[in-house]
Amino acid sequence: YYFIGRSDLIQTQLTQKKLETNFSTFITKNAKNINEEEIYILFNKLRKTLLERPTDLKGFRLLVTTSLSLKEYQTARIAQETVIELSNPNVSVEDYILYLDLALLAAGGRVSLEASEVLQEAEVLYPQNEALIFFKALEHLEKREYQRAVKIFYFFQENDSLDIKKLELLKQKLLRLRI
Repeated sequence: YYFIGRSDLIQTQLTQKKLETNFSTFITKNAKNINEEEIYILFNKLRKTLLERPTDLKGFRLLVTTSLSLKEYQTARIAQETVIELSNPNVSVEDYILYLDLALLAAGGRVSLEASEVLQEAEVLYPQNEALIFFKALEHLEKREYQRAVKIFYFFQENDSLDIKKLELLKQKLLRLRI
């Protein structure tokens, strides 16, 4: 099936590193203009400083926001992972959601095994959070558990409780399946 058409029939859920590597071959490097040069110098200085200060929670949060603004999603995801580790056991739901968003961006819209593990951890602490339920639907799609994803989609559609952009993303992914 791989070369005939539906490669998703044989492709399993992959690791974050594999997804990021595959996705990075499809995107071009960030366009660095003169104004961004200074930001990149400061960005690299921040990264070097954090190597010397591995427990600096504020520094890693700053690295996440800076990386995100520079579209350095892989760096932002790794920094957010460190934020979660340093914040443990007081990790907020927003920290988990940000990590899942970054993992999704870095992997080109796919849900990795690592993202699934973080999602599972977050669901235990925050079982009714709608954003986490949304990521659960994406995870079901990745694992080819289509009926579970459809149930979540209809739940959100009926309750009108999820952000319209996320609902639209879920709808588009389901429409691509043609199930």
